[in-house]
Amino acid sequence: MSTKTELEKRVAKAKFIIEYNSHKSLRTDELASEVAMSTFHFIRTFKEVYRMSPYQYVLKVRLRKACEMLLQTPLKATEIADISGFPDIQSFCKTFRKNYGTTPVGYRKSLSA
Repeated sequence: MSTKTELEKRVAKAKFIIEYNSHKSLRTDELASEVAMSTFHFIRTFKEVYRMSPYQYVLKVRLRKACEMLLQTPLKATEIADISGFPDIQSFCKTFRKNYGTTPVGYRKSLSA
């Protein structure tokens, strides 16, 4: 039982790192190293605890921050993509549409109407 608790603490630390560094390039192997786990064990444990992979969680955090900026700032989608940590506007729009069923601009318009 204590081993499971220790692993949960480690992935919780990784989750914290993701939340405060989601705008940066985050590699799974670097996160695993940061919490003293092998990459394979880290991914498996993260999925068990949070029901998604570390990469999926990074995207979730980035999208959440992007949605906040779309609602609270007049920034363009390209600026928001960059600030949120997406490598380019295309990947931002594709990921946004896949998760929300609309483009970032469409999302902003639908909520301001």
